[in-house]
Amino acid sequence: MAIAITTVAHAVPPPQVRRVVVVRCGATTIYESLAARYAHDPVTLIVYDRRRESRSVGSNERRGSLDAEILRTRGFYVQRVVTPPKATASE
Repeated sequence: MAIAITTVAHAVPPPQVRRVVVVRCGATTIYESLAARYAHDPVTLIVYDRRRESRSVGSNERRGSLDAEILRTRGFYVQRVVTPPKATASE
């Protein structure tokens, strides 16, 4: 069964998504396995990282290098999506 690879470039995930799994470029077997496993899980979004090499950004350089190392060794990493609490009627 062929699974279409979903790529996301600076997109905002749907509101129900609570977990984004980023799969390393070239790790299509891992992507296909995770996409099949979480196909019916509305809170999990599986994306394929198309970047060829990691880019570090200013103060996030340490975080970027840790993410790149996890991607390189494990083939994927999981990012939890944090949404701000909804405002109540009294606010």
